[in-house]
Amino acid sequence: MFKTIFILLLITSLQADKLFFLPDESKQVLKLYKKSILNAKNSIDIAMYNFSYKPIQRQLLKASKKGVKIDLIFDKKNEENKKSAYNKLCTKKNFSCYIVDSAKMHIKAILIDNEVAMFGSANFKEESFESNYELIYTTSKKKIINKIESGFKKLKLESSVR
Repeated sequence: MFKTIFILLLITSLQADKLFFLPDESKQVLKLYKKSILNAKNSIDIAMYNFSYKPIQRQLLKASKKGVKIDLIFDKKNEENKKSAYNKLCTKKNFSCYIVDSAKMHIKAILIDNEVAMFGSANFKEESFESNYELIYTTSKKKIINKIESGFKKLKLESSVR
């Protein structure tokens, strides 16, 4: 009984709309990112302009080992950035990587199992969580999820697969 209540509370907390103001709430948002990634069952889609933050890379590797399919959409500048997750994750099992060539891909969003979306101004890099002023919004509103999902599909179709 206690376990069922705990799981329901966890699901409810992940689905509630929340707004985080960084760097003040960095610990809370990082905890939510990590928990959401590790609780993913089927898929994680990420469009990230600058992605070099190793703690999130490690969580994605753990999720991929559980069989979660991970699609990463990058701006073309990530191919040359040696610190980028592009160079560290794109060769790993269960990862698919897309490079947007036609325009600057400046989105900063993550979609978990097409049920939870987290997006805002923060790139996945150390400065975003430690010193920059950033906003992160998380939601499970289906209308927003569907719009992000269709935007990601469009980006993937227009991108080069690596």
